Amino acid sequence: KQYVTAKETRSPPKAYIDTDLLLIDSIVSKIGRVNMHYPTALKYFYLTGSMKRVAKEISVSVTKARELKNAAFDMVVLLLEEKVEKYV
Repeated sequence: KQYVTAKETRSPPKAYIDTDLLLIDSIVSKIGRVNMHYPTALKYFYLTGSMKRVAKEISVSVTKARELKNAAFDMVVLLLEEKVEKYV
C-alpha cells in the first residue's frame, strides 16, 4: 500500500507588529509611571464595567477608584491627541 503524506504548502506566518498595539503599550507605560494604579483602574473598569470591582482590586474606596479611572482616562485622551497632532 502507498500512503500519501500531507505536506505544508503555505509559508509560515510572518511576525507582524501592529503599530496601534505599540501605541497602546506606550501610553499605558507612560500613565503607569505617573501613578501605578492608573493602568489597573482602566483595565478592571473596562473588563468588568464595575467601579466596585476596581475599588476592590486597588484596595481603595469607590470614590477614589472613580477618581483614578477618570484621571487615567483623561491622560490617555491627552496622549492620543498629542500623537495625532504629530501626524497631522
